[in-house]
Amino acid sequence: TKNDDFDSVSYNSGKSYVVDGGDTNASDSNPGTEGLPFKTIQRACDLANPGDVVYVKASAVYQGELSIIRSGDSEHLIAIKNWGDVRPVINGVGKNQVVFIRGSHLRFKGFDVIGGKYGIRVGPITTPAYDPNTLQPVNVVIEDNVVNDGKSMSSSPAPYWGIVVGGISENFITLMHDVTVQKNTILIHEPGSTSAGQTSGPGIILLRANEGHVIRNNRIVFTGTVEDNGISVYGHI
Repeated sequence: TKNDDFDSVSYNSGKSYVVDGGDTNASDSNPGTEGLPFKTIQRACDLANPGDVVYVKASAVYQGELSIIRSGDSEHLIAIKNWGDVRPVINGVGKNQVVFIRGSHLRFKGFDVIGGKYGIRVGPITTPAYDPNTLQPVNVVIEDNVVNDGKSMSSSPAPYWGIVVGGISENFITLMHDVTVQKNTILIHEPGSTSAGQTSGPGIILLRANEGHVIRNNRIVFTGTVEDNGISVYGHI
């Protein structure tokens, strides 16, 4: 059984980067300090090394699609998290994957992730993904986020998966392992559909995701009258 206390793992042994999109002095050419913050989350994620923390202030709406490919190590995670108690918004309405995590030994915590076809996806990119030469996420924690389809009961039904661990089809085999999804809220607002391929959800799906994953203490809310599963598991190897 894995420990809930991920703060006991060292992820603050390196640099701290600050993203403050609402600061008029913010720029991706800055050093990423509190006084001279980065403008975008992507810039900070592209620089992060083992033990570094990326703090994101809720001063602006940040645009998806965010791609996280840097990795920590087993003793020094990279953390991407909110500054203080307010969740920054990452808006991916009209996008495919709002947050796409391909790196390893990472913690992603404390965001409002809105829209997209997939809210947060942890998995490899290439096809076939069953390839040791491509990035295979290991030891990733998705925690305390609100993942929202960005729709309403008047929206047209369309597929939406809140948090995806693994590939994006049953033929998309992966070698990833040890992803923890905990304390998140997934909100799916559209009315749903009985037509194949147009159902709402699942809120969390493990799809050809290999082994060692932990899914716990998440809240999944469907507003519509037609819904898919809250949590789905398909095609493990």
